[in-house]
Amino acid sequence: NRIWLDPVSLGFGGLKKIAIKAKNVEAEALVGLAYHDLVNFLEDSHEVVRFPYDWRLSLQKEAERLAAAVREQLQRTTLPVRILAHSMGGLLARVMFAQDDALWQQLRQREGFRFVMLGTPNSGSHSIVRLLLGRERTIKYLALLDLKHNQEELLAILTRYPGVLELLPSIGERDYFKPPIWQELKTAQTDGWTLPQESDLNTAAKTWQLIKQSPLDPERVFYIAGQADLTTEQLRFNNGQIEFIGTARGDGQVPWAGGIPAGLKVWYMRDVVHGDLAKHRPAFEALQELLETGATNRLPTTAPATRGLAEGIVLPPEDEVERFPNERDLVAAA
Repeated sequence: NRIWLDPVSLGFGGLKKIAIKAKNVEAEALVGLAYHDLVNFLEDSHEVVRFPYDWRLSLQKEAERLAAAVREQLQRTTLPVRILAHSMGGLLARVMFAQDDALWQQLRQREGFRFVMLGTPNSGSHSIVRLLLGRERTIKYLALLDLKHNQEELLAILTRYPGVLELLPSIGERDYFKPPIWQELKTAQTDGWTLPQESDLNTAAKTWQLIKQSPLDPERVFYIAGQADLTTEQLRFNNGQIEFIGTARGDGQVPWAGGIPAGLKVWYMRDVVHGDLAKHRPAFEALQELLETGATNRLPTTAPATRGLAEGIVLPPEDEVERFPNERDLVAAA
């Protein structure tokens, strides 16, 4: 039975059934609401090989599975092999390249190879810190739905997911992969959340070492950035209270600064938030052109203008949800 993003399953305590030590859990398919239309469009020009991955697990582990799938295609055909990845999927590909240099070299030598990232958090995201503190919309929805677990119990499950911790910010003045910052946060906000385990943080830190070592060829690797009114960019302490600071220069989950790797060509989807980057129909032809040629004139290469104050915006203490979420709400929040 499907659990993740299914309101009924989650309502009856389903998140516990996919706790990190749960047995017989697998990623069975892409999220249809997020990717179905783009897959159908690209199937007119490509043979689309879907790769659903288990976002709960460490990217190091899932990258091994991805490498096997990519190598299978390289052996099966002499046609170009291209990778299109949304959000965390881009990090998965980068970990694969770092762990398997021979595969990276083989891809680079294949004529027509390209790798396009859609909103990949290439330096992590402060939205994950807000999530783990119980302030983000996603956890609010999950807690509202779940009839068996409260928010703190749900966060205790999420905090054990290596894949979640591997999305923590990897740049900035604070080291989110060491216990001291979490102790400092616990002093400021004592209730409603669970401290990450040091061993889990160590695993996440090793994953970021791989990502930072991962090769990026600007002739073959490209980035698509979205745009939202506000994106969480940093955390600060103000009189012992936790504040999150936002920017208008981001896609709602990933700031352009840090998200977009230096040296890569970037195109922007104006007014398209992070979760919609792979389902924005007006950009489908642009994505096809990028995959096929490495260039497109269908999207701008300059960052869109921001409305009003662009930097240093103090976010509300926590997101508010006004109704029970449906599947579409859960997909948008995730």
